[in-house]
Amino acid sequence: MKGILDLRKTPRGRAILFFGAYFFFFLLLIIMMRFSNRTSNYNYDDNKNKNEVSFESITNNNYVFTYNVYLDDLKYTFTGERNGNITKINYLDNIYYKVDNTFYDSNNMIVDNPIMFPLFLDNNNYNDICKNSYFESKTVYEDSHLRFDYLLSTNTINSLFHNIDSDYLEEANKIIYSTDKNRDVYQINYLLDSYCLLNNLCEKSLKLEIVYDKFGSVSKIEVPDNLNNNTSE
Repeated sequence: MKGILDLRKTPRGRAILFFGAYFFFFLLLIIMMRFSNRTSNYNYDDNKNKNEVSFESITNNNYVFTYNVYLDDLKYTFTGERNGNITKINYLDNIYYKVDNTFYDSNNMIVDNPIMFPLFLDNNNYNDICKNSYFESKTVYEDSHLRFDYLLSTNTINSLFHNIDSDYLEEANKIIYSTDKNRDVYQINYLLDSYCLLNNLCEKSLKLEIVYDKFGSVSKIEVPDNLNNNTSE
């Protein structure tokens, strides 16, 4: 205390005290901003609305779908239908078949997964993604359909699906679920700019749009004869 009093007696001492006070003020401000921006610090356990949506209609594995990928300034569209363990996929005038976890072209050749960013189209991941997201808001429309907005950190995606322990300071990614009046999801929109930029997957932006339709109405999917041995009823 005596040292501080002595510094206040001289112009140089007062200048040191002035700039020292500013230094500690800005240091405290930086620390507060750093921890307030950590999206992975959301208290998911206290987020009581996080399980308001249901994926039951989708996980019954009988539907038609459209999957749009907006990567930077380009759009890619995948369409298809699923019945049980067989999915038929149309992309760029080509037809692919997914049988269990294996992909084939129409000539019965095993191929790589043609779908871009497939983890977000895999309905086995939907509950984990939603459970580890932060509920933000709910909107009820006049026709009784609902919209649920969630936030999801890139750190969480990396940990859940890539086994990467990242620690980014980021603006959270956003997920929008559209549901019917029973809260069954029929459309998912992912706004993944943070995820794609921090993981060097794009230059500007990434948006994914998945629309499901005709639940339970897809009859047996006809596959090429040479694929029949790989399919099961």
